[in-house]
Amino acid sequence: MVEKLMKNICFIIKVTNNYGGAERRFARLINYISNDKRYKISVILVGESSNTKKFKAEYLINKNINIFEINNNIKVLALIPKLNVDIIHFITVNTSFIFLYTNLKLIKKNCELILSLNSYDLCLGEYKNILQKITFQKLLKIVNKIDCLYPSYIENVKKISQEISTSKDLKIFYPENSFTDLDKFQPSDNKNKVIVFASRLIAQKNPVLAIKSINECRTIIRANNYKVIFAGGGPLYSNLEEYIKNHNLEDIVKMTGNVDLSNILPKSRIFLSLQEMENYPSQSLLEAISSGNYIIASDVGDTKRIIDENFGMLTNLKLAELVDRLVEAIKFTNDSKKMSEISTRSREFAIKNFKISSYAEHIKEIWSQ
Repeated sequence: MVEKLMKNICFIIKVTNNYGGAERRFARLINYISNDKRYKISVILVGESSNTKKFKAEYLINKNINIFEINNNIKVLALIPKLNVDIIHFITVNTSFIFLYTNLKLIKKNCELILSLNSYDLCLGEYKNILQKITFQKLLKIVNKIDCLYPSYIENVKKISQEISTSKDLKIFYPENSFTDLDKFQPSDNKNKVIVFASRLIAQKNPVLAIKSINECRTIIRANNYKVIFAGGGPLYSNLEEYIKNHNLEDIVKMTGNVDLSNILPKSRIFLSLQEMENYPSQSLLEAISSGNYIIASDVGDTKRIIDENFGMLTNLKLAELVDRLVEAIKFTNDSKKMSEISTRSREFAIKNFKISSYAEHIKEIWSQ
């Protein structure tokens, strides 16, 4: 006898040619949960065909998932009633979905709407433009529950919600952990003397500060035979290229663009995460910890939740302190035996704290309440 399905869940994901950590993270979660026969999982990928096909091929590989590739919001609204879903789960706030958000309750009145809030900017009420503000506030009015990735910001999200809808008692949850691919990202037996900065190259990620600190440490980097990798693309890419050339750093610094970090992080020793407001739970940072790296991270937001003194240190975003931290980290990791010990502790922390099973139970708990 086939067990009756408990819930019919539909994820709606916007896919562009530059999807980020939230999309990758939830794709892995969807693959994992779709093995649970109590749930019927559908995913609507919205975007250009070339982008949705690439995303599906790379990340949504479980045959238990019903996948629909759609290029506009009107077609999404036409499809949803046919799926007979109990819950629609959004994984990000997307301004291109404002028409969709506005009309969802009209076509699916009894469907529960859930938002996973993955932007600390929105948690703080800081918006890129007026359209993003309107979109976020529209979502807060219609969703039943929020899965807030940042525990420290929950009260602020409640405040924003109450300001726009005083009669609504919005349920907000937060996970005790985040997760990464512990099988794909694990330490190599041979750790190369490599420092990695991996991020979208935009101002709030501080790649310029990172390259300046590397320049200040160039003598000790060369003396100890270290190399530096900047992985990622973005508007500051050409600025970094020019800086590297002007300061004669080509012998120690390499820019790779967007690459598969599983080919880099397991073999590297030091990882820099210098975001302006929040490093938790950056996928590349979690991947670096899982891969046994020594971490230097900016002391902001909930970063303390995932940085342990046994395998990393916090820093402010002043150049002088960052340089001191980097010099200290090179001294720590230069000895291969000490590096092996650091790597072991980093990996043990990841295994304990970054399990996908724990996060999946958190999501299922939200669905069940």
